[in-house]
Amino acid sequence: MDLQPVKGTRDFFPEQMRQRNWLFDVWRKVSLQSGFEEYDTCVLEHEELYIRKAGDEISQQLYSFEDKSGRRLSLRPEMTPSLARMILQHQRSLPMPVRWFSIPQCFRYERMTKGRRREHFQWNADIIGQSGVTAEAEILLLAFTPTILDPEMPELKRANLPIGWAYPAFDRLQLEDYDWLTGGATAARRAGYDLVQARLGYPLEVQDYLSGFVLLAQDADLYWRRIDAGLDEARRRGVPRRYVWALPQIARDGYTRLPNPDDTHEDAMTPFDDIAYPLALGRDASVSPEFSTAVALTASGHERRNALWSDARLRFDVGPGIRSEDELGTLIAFFRARHGPARGFRLRDPFDFSSNGMTGVPTAFDQIIGTGDGLANAALGHPRVWLEIDPDDGFVDCGYCDFAAGEAPSIPLIELREEIFA
Repeated sequence: MDLQPVKGTRDFFPEQMRQRNWLFDVWRKVSLQSGFEEYDTCVLEHEELYIRKAGDEISQQLYSFEDKSGRRLSLRPEMTPSLARMILQHQRSLPMPVRWFSIPQCFRYERMTKGRRREHFQWNADIIGQSGVTAEAEILLLAFTPTILDPEMPELKRANLPIGWAYPAFDRLQLEDYDWLTGGATAARRAGYDLVQARLGYPLEVQDYLSGFVLLAQDADLYWRRIDAGLDEARRRGVPRRYVWALPQIARDGYTRLPNPDDTHEDAMTPFDDIAYPLALGRDASVSPEFSTAVALTASGHERRNALWSDARLRFDVGPGIRSEDELGTLIAFFRARHGPARGFRLRDPFDFSSNGMTGVPTAFDQIIGTGDGLANAALGHPRVWLEIDPDDGFVDCGYCDFAAGEAPSIPLIELREEIFA
C-alpha cells in the first residue's frame, strides 16, 4: 500500500497547519474589515456546471466521477461557478450588492510545475450587483460630533448629518468626539451617540470609533487614560473597529494599549493572589522608591525632563530574610505558585508602620478612616502593599554553596500599580 499522499496533493502536519491557519486568519480579518461576508459550498458539484462555463476543454482537467445514481459529479476546480449558482438560486431574496468572500480548497488535474499542485487553496472576494468604481471603493462618513452637534450652531447638524445620508448611503459611519472625551463630557458624548443613531441608523457592525490623540505632552497622563476609557466604552457598545491616533503623539508619550481578552477571545488571567508573602523579613531587607523620567537631550546639550508618573513605585529586596534551607524551599514553592512574575501577592511593608508620617508615634487624628457610633472599637491594620516578582529578573538566583556559605539571596520585588483591586 502506498503511504504517500495522492500525487499533486499534500498533508498538513501541525506545524504547517499553524502556518496555514495564521494566513487564513489574516485573509478573513482583512475581508471582514472591508465589509465582505464569508460563504462556502460543498466541494462536489455537477460536472455540467463547469463544462457550461468553460467548455469541453476543462473536462480534461476535472476530477470527475459517476456516483451510484449515475450522476456526473466533479471536485470543484474553482469557486466562480458555485458562487453564480448560489446567487441565481436566491437572486430575488438576496439584498444587493452582495459582497462575499471564500477560502475554498480546489482541485484541477493539470501538469504540475514548481509551486503548482493539483490541489490548492485560493482567496476569493466578489462583489455582485454593483457596477463601476464604487464597487471597489469603501465610502466612509466621518462625523466630529462636538462640532456638528454644537447647540449654538444647529445648522451644522442639518448640513453635516442630512437625512439623505442615512444608512445605507455610506459603507461605514465613523464617529469622533475627541473634545468631549478628553474634556470628560460623558453625558454629551452619550447623547451624541443616541442622536446620530436615531438620525442615520447605521448598524454598529458598520461603525468605527476614533478616540483622538494627545496634542500636548503635559496632558498625556490624564488624556491617555480617558482615551483608553473611551475605547473600552466603544467596545462595550459593540463598535467593532476602534482607532487611536496619531503616531507622533503615541511614540512621544510611549502609549501602549494592551489587548482586551474579549477582543482576543482569551480568558483573562487574574494577576493577583490575595495571599501574604510567607516568610518573615530580615533586618537587611531593602526598599527604594522608583520614578519614571524621560530625558530629552538636544543637539546643543540642553535637557528637558518629563516626569511620567505622579507617584513613586516601590522596589523591595527581601532576600536577606531567608535563614534556612526550609525557608528557601518555602520561597521556591511560593515563587512557582505565582508563576514567577505573572501573579502578585501581599507584603507587609516594614518601612511603613505608622499612620503618622510612616515612622512617627501614631495618634487618633492622623487619618480619617470613618465615623463610628461610639459603641464599637476600631483597630488600625498593618499597612500592606501589593507586589510581584520583579519581571525584569523573573527568577530567584540562589546557589546552594552560596547559601551554605552564609550569602543572602537576592529576591527583587516590585509594587503593582495596576488598578485591579477595585
